[in-house]
Amino acid sequence: MTFQLHLVIPITISALALGLIFLNRRKLFTAKKRIWFWRSLTVFLLSYFLIIGVVSYIDISADLALQAFDLNGDGHFSADEQTPKQKEAMHKVIADNARNFSFITGFILSAIITFFVFMVRKIYQFIT
Repeated sequence: MTFQLHLVIPITISALALGLIFLNRRKLFTAKKRIWFWRSLTVFLLSYFLIIGVVSYIDISADLALQAFDLNGDGHFSADEQTPKQKEAMHKVIADNARNFSFITGFILSAIITFFVFMVRKIYQFIT
């Protein structure tokens, strides 16, 4: 199983930042001056954490499904281990560029989600 640093690093940074925000939530969310910055940052980090977490789960499960075909455990697939299902599992692991670029697309998608949440809240404030 491969260790995907391009997925582990964003998950770790997001989790640590969310933890720090959670530990300091009383001070951050009670001050009226920058409350929307902290709420927006929390929404962004939480959505980014969830997106990258789901992608990591899919990556790990595809890798584990492929490793199930390695009968002798040497990390290589011999002729008797190569079946149509193994080739399909191998294709899922090596041919998916979306997982490789998910930390970038997750960042963009999280920014869009945060923007819409921010705008809905501002519109709600304007109406009431």
